[in-house]
Amino acid sequence: MDTWWLIILLPLSALSGWLVAQYSHREKVAKTSVKKLPSAYFRGLNYLLNEQSDDAIDALKSVVANQSDSAEVQLSLGNLYRRRGEIEKATQLHENLLTVTKSDESLHALALYELAQDYQKAGVLDRAENLYLELIDSGFQTNAACMQLLQIYEQEKDWNHAISVIDNYMADNTEPTRVRKSHYFCELAELSIADGSFNEAKKFLQQASLSDSTNFRAIIQTGRIEAALGHHKQAMNLWKQVIEKDSLYVREVIEHIANAYRALNDEKGLNRYLSSVIDQHKSAKAMLLLTENILKSAGNQKAEEKLEGWLRNNPSIPGLIKLLEIKLNSQSLSTKQKRDLNLLSRLLENVMRSRFAYQCRQCGFSGRHFYWHCPSCRSWNSITAQRTVLG
Repeated sequence: MDTWWLIILLPLSALSGWLVAQYSHREKVAKTSVKKLPSAYFRGLNYLLNEQSDDAIDALKSVVANQSDSAEVQLSLGNLYRRRGEIEKATQLHENLLTVTKSDESLHALALYELAQDYQKAGVLDRAENLYLELIDSGFQTNAACMQLLQIYEQEKDWNHAISVIDNYMADNTEPTRVRKSHYFCELAELSIADGSFNEAKKFLQQASLSDSTNFRAIIQTGRIEAALGHHKQAMNLWKQVIEKDSLYVREVIEHIANAYRALNDEKGLNRYLSSVIDQHKSAKAMLLLTENILKSAGNQKAEEKLEGWLRNNPSIPGLIKLLEIKLNSQSLSTKQKRDLNLLSRLLENVMRSRFAYQCRQCGFSGRHFYWHCPSCRSWNSITAQRTVLG
């Protein structure tokens, strides 16, 4: 064999031997570390996986009692106490850990974060807020602390401070953050609208749109301001934009649009628009509004024929209730027929009250009313209308 091959192979052989030795050493260290963990620790994990919190707490308490350096286990134990509602025990444990972990910045930050959550769960929001701000200043657990701060400010409806957290500590280039910030500005706009400060509200809504250009709430609110100022055509055009971009918002704006047409004394224009929405989006809400207009202008028979014909192809409980209401006003029905129709109408109304028309895309929460902020998972802009026979 040529000498130059030996020159190349010998160093490679030495290097491969060293790598094997290093791997073997690390494997031994890992096995030793696992062996050092007490069996009670693994029992606790198993209980946690099986959602047996009482048994998990007992197992972890035995680990804490038998090991001097058990800060991580104590953090888990405190978390379990808090989840079980034993806030005082959790708080005491985490306060003790703050003293023990002073020499370890990351563990100290974890203890501080857990203590802040204890105070937050107990409703002592000012203490929790101060601890989260302390964490942010320290540079540890920053993102988690920011999210918890936002929850506190949302609960207190302190929208200015919530916006400040995003502007000063969070990157607002992610979609969830932009959506949150946009809705915070919408909340501020709502307060200004209630006070009659429309110019201030418009500025907030401009900021909302800058943060999230797809926020239909900002468009709807801007339309409300224009309508309050008497600019009904501008308001109507804004609301129509919402339906054009997402037909699931028909229920939220169609009555606003109808009121704008009426303010402009344009009933014919309203009927034409309602007919187009019915044709394009099969909207039961638009059909009910059109039926009311036909009742006023052409009487019961025309309204009944129009609604009955539509219901054959578009079954809808609200539409059927309206049809029964029209039929009950008919003079040709016997007393028994009216009694039977009235009973059917009441049964359908009970069905309507027991069913949900809206659902959260994030957590599955269902409700009869529309929310911009999910009451269950606290997500923004996650509630959507359901296309069902309920309308």
